[in-house]
Amino acid sequence: MMRFAFMMSSSVVVAAAALAGCERAEVVEVSRPLARGEVVEVVVSDPAVETQPSLRDGGGEGPPSYFAYLPASAEGPLPVLYLLSDVGQDQSAFPYFLGLGALLDELIESEEIDPILVIMPNGLNEMGGGFYTDSVLFPGGDPFADAAFGPWGLELLRVIEDAEHRFSTDTEPFDVDAVLAGQGSARGRAIGGLGMGAYGAFVTALRAPVFEALLLHSGFFDLRSGVMADDPVLGESWGDRLLRESNDVLGSDHLVPESAGLREVGEAPMTRLIFAMAAAFSPAAGPLDSFDMASLIDTSLVHADPDGDPLNNFQYPIRQVGGAETPEDPEDDLWLGVWLPVQADGGIVDGVLLRWSLYYDPSFLASNGGLMGALENAGTGLWIDAGTRDEYGLADDAEHFAEVAGAHLSSIVYEQHSGAHDDRVNERLGLSLRWVSERIGSD
Repeated sequence: MMRFAFMMSSSVVVAAAALAGCERAEVVEVSRPLARGEVVEVVVSDPAVETQPSLRDGGGEGPPSYFAYLPASAEGPLPVLYLLSDVGQDQSAFPYFLGLGALLDELIESEEIDPILVIMPNGLNEMGGGFYTDSVLFPGGDPFADAAFGPWGLELLRVIEDAEHRFSTDTEPFDVDAVLAGQGSARGRAIGGLGMGAYGAFVTALRAPVFEALLLHSGFFDLRSGVMADDPVLGESWGDRLLRESNDVLGSDHLVPESAGLREVGEAPMTRLIFAMAAAFSPAAGPLDSFDMASLIDTSLVHADPDGDPLNNFQYPIRQVGGAETPEDPEDDLWLGVWLPVQADGGIVDGVLLRWSLYYDPSFLASNGGLMGALENAGTGLWIDAGTRDEYGLADDAEHFAEVAGAHLSSIVYEQHSGAHDDRVNERLGLSLRWVSERIGSD
């Protein structure tokens, strides 16, 4: 495989362009001579997202935002690619750290791909990443009324709506309500991402089958396998690695309340991943003593752990969201937290893992003929790749996912490379961008 390792050129401009409270953005025609492509930042002002009640209030996140790559000297409406970042990354990851603007410039200037608009949304939240999924207190809950850590799936759709009203795109107008009602065309539109972003791209396409192509790089495609299985590359399950990270950083041979704080520590990437997933797939809310880990935080709350065995605890309070600051009665207070699919000693929590498997697992969802049939009817093609040395052990999961999806879709490309999770990203993007350009580029 050839390697493309272009760095961000100094000619790329980053400019702030906020919407001043308007419900619809004015269309911007991308038709002006630029020496190189331009990257602009946009903050979406959408009352539907900003003013709805949610437990997320107080979490520190602002309105949705995104970066947009505008190709140089492009005329007329452009096809559009939505590119989603990984756990621990925001919308700046692709243009700043991966040099995507320079890579796109090179591919467009050499006529290896047609000019394309690339939108890079923000998926980072207080837990390390929202997985572009509505974090709700129970499966099927309302993304606002039952929200926990935020309606990250709906916010992504609002970003798509904003981008296609703001910029001149070669797509049918994108209206969130219409798309969720099963209307809309896939023409001229693609979505993809890395890791968490690949996960988000797939589940977004299932929710809104209006994309001609999906670019799924190093995705988290088999949650059950990751949690339970001893990966041949890792030699351990995700739960085993959680314990190892807790031991390495905290000196504890089992998970403790302080383990939740390791999501902010660079030496604990698996802990960050699992807590981010739990915030997206199995959040919880209630008084402090409704979380069994509270018994280790405050000894007066010993009743929070009825069996008195801290090794089977799995419920972590994260932050206070309601009630008095220092309530005399913990039941007068409201906390937001997560339930992990593994116990403090690494054992499996069957009920939590079942929830992840039935409602959020891509390999399971890809076996649903109805959901996948909608993608096939939209003419959606999939590009899937993973590294044989992926530190999350995703190569076998990606291959299995490709086989399951391939039973329903007529256009799938699966590539395996010899690197780790985020190795050779520019090279892999170069290949998938060429493929995308053939599917959604100009005739």
